[in-house]
Amino acid sequence: MGHAGTVQRLARHLADLEGSWRAVTSAHDGRVDRVPGAVMAKCRLPVYENAVLLDPPALATVLGFFDDVDAFAIWSRADDPSCAAALVGAGLSPDERTFPMVADLREAESEPAESEPAETEQSETEQAEMEQAEMQRADDRGRADVELRRDVDPALVCSVNDLSPAHLLDVPGLHTYATADEAAVLAAIDVVDSTAVCFVATRPSARGRGLATALTSAALVDARSRGLVAASLQASPMAVGVYTRAGFSPAGPWWQEWVPKGRGPS
Repeated sequence: MGHAGTVQRLARHLADLEGSWRAVTSAHDGRVDRVPGAVMAKCRLPVYENAVLLDPPALATVLGFFDDVDAFAIWSRADDPSCAAALVGAGLSPDERTFPMVADLREAESEPAESEPAETEQSETEQAEMEQAEMQRADDRGRADVELRRDVDPALVCSVNDLSPAHLLDVPGLHTYATADEAAVLAAIDVVDSTAVCFVATRPSARGRGLATALTSAALVDARSRGLVAASLQASPMAVGVYTRAGFSPAGPWWQEWVPKGRGPS
């Protein structure tokens, strides 16, 4: 699909991210603000105190938005040194990295399509870590045959993610999934004609069995049955291969998370 396709996927990813933030904050007395160059969300749960910075002049507005918040995160594109410089100048530190990914459900089959790996600019150490993780997941490539449970208690999804049940309480458009043995869980928040996949987790004792890939693939098939045309998520470097095998494609370069000094890097 080339550069144009990547731009389209990134636009989709950002729209889904904002839409999911609006759904979550509406359930928790929070708010989402959009200004030229940034989107910001906050509510009473720290995990949802986030912003995306696309243009350095918007940083002052973003920081003002979080003026009454102790812990928050701002995301910027890895290929935008101007945003990075502005964030460092404002006293923030780099923390986690994630990769935006999108799946086109109009092309999805019951079995996920092959997808090109994400184009990343990583150090030799990071590449080695990912290669090691890929080898550790060798048995994951066959994907386990998983019985999917739909509309499970959101508290179960939160529990496997080590979060309080409040994080998914009364979120509009929420769909929750688990394997029959509750070893792996996933949440998805529908946003217009797409769904934002989040809170994918596998219990430590069940890792390496391909559950996350199989559960994600099944959730995409379910989303397509609801008439949705796309899905998006943010993947950790270790999980890019899992989501690629589930049918996702990269939506651009990785995102760098920035946090107030004293919180990162983790």
